[in-house]
Amino acid sequence: MKPTSIIFLILAAVLIVAGAVTCSVAQSRAESENVSIFCYDYNENGEPIEKIDLTTENINKITVSLSDCDVEIVTGAERSELELVNFEKYKYSLSTGDSELELSDSIGIKSVIRFNSGSFSFEGLRYIFPFGGKGKPKISDGAQRRAILRLADTTTVRNAVVEIENGDVSLNGLTLKADFNVSVENGNIRVLSDSSAVSYKLTAKNGNVDISDPTFSGSAVVRAEKGDISLSVNKETECEYKLEAPLGAVSYYGTSSGHAYTTGTTYDAKITANADTGNVVLTVPE
Repeated sequence: MKPTSIIFLILAAVLIVAGAVTCSVAQSRAESENVSIFCYDYNENGEPIEKIDLTTENINKITVSLSDCDVEIVTGAERSELELVNFEKYKYSLSTGDSELELSDSIGIKSVIRFNSGSFSFEGLRYIFPFGGKGKPKISDGAQRRAILRLADTTTVRNAVVEIENGDVSLNGLTLKADFNVSVENGNIRVLSDSSAVSYKLTAKNGNVDISDPTFSGSAVVRAEKGDISLSVNKETECEYKLEAPLGAVSYYGTSSGHAYTTGTTYDAKITANADTGNVVLTVPE
């Protein structure tokens, strides 16, 4: 080995030892002064939570791609914010730059450095190298992660894509004229709205889809590969329906329609629902 290489190896070893000593001293000092160097907040159920303020962000696109997580998107909130429950720091990627909110399980530069409009933040390497596991949050075994995105009325989201492997997705109070594309491998999709002109594409591979929108005025393409589809729309709403259940049954406002039902009138509002193995039920909202 060349002398230069040996010198660099010695310097690297010295830096590693110095870093370990510094971290140990800092941790001991923090404990003596009752100061936590790992910042996690907990809710009333003892779950670690993190709230990200989005009031200064001009978000018009949402992209969420997660493995095990329940996702809820709520509009009409007092302020825009993202609440993450049972998430461990640096084990996910989050960016709010370029008018797009991106949340995913991918590990990369966005897992360590958080980018937002015009700036970025970094909380330190202590979460990447949690000595003795002390940097890990207290998460119960089997606890499901949750991501709650609250959007104020001033938010102008135009497009949202949500892809979840295991978990439920809820869209509540939607009044946006936006395109929502939601895909869930194992879990349910629930839409609760009041007079929305939203365009939906909802797919549940192993779960149910439930839409309650009394005066729906948008367009929806819904599919449940192994599950049921429930639609609640006012009977007076001018909406065009194409409902199919090849191996199940279709119910149109309490009337059995066999395996399929199609309206004979064309309207701007359209709902196409296909339950591959389950049932499709269209009812009046309660």
